[in-house]
Amino acid sequence: MGQAARRHIDPLAAARDALEHGRISDGARALRLSLNGNPTPAEFDRVLELAFEFNLVDLARDFVQDAVSRYPRAAKVRHWATVLKPPAVRTVSRRVTTPHRRRAETDWLHKHADRYRGKWVVLLGGKLIASGKDLKAALRSARKRAPDAPLVHFVEK
Repeated sequence: MGQAARRHIDPLAAARDALEHGRISDGARALRLSLNGNPTPAEFDRVLELAFEFNLVDLARDFVQDAVSRYPRAAKVRHWATVLKPPAVRTVSRRVTTPHRRRAETDWLHKHADRYRGKWVVLLGGKLIASGKDLKAALRSARKRAPDAPLVHFVEK
């Protein structure tokens, strides 16, 4: 059977061929055609898989809404509804704060960073322990003064 005849018989094969050759609108049209009539959950699954494979997410979301309305209990349909669910964005009203043990260092950076542009600063408890353009030298100097875990930060220019 010729390829042209197969496309008329199998819209899914036509859709795959079009999508593989970059003809997105032809592929989308063929996917819609493959869902004409009364498609089964398995047919929805094949169409959704192909749409998802070629990153036609908006089209797949349209298809999955139709599938859920027809087959709300079908496992494959529920799977696709979950996979294609649009992301949820939540706004958190509380202010994000620096953990208490680093708040003093963060405050120091807000107040004094301008004077240390292009340098490494080593801070502990809100106090400057060492600074310099060379990270290794700043750390060596800091280890002598503060064996505890200091905050090491590079101040952008």
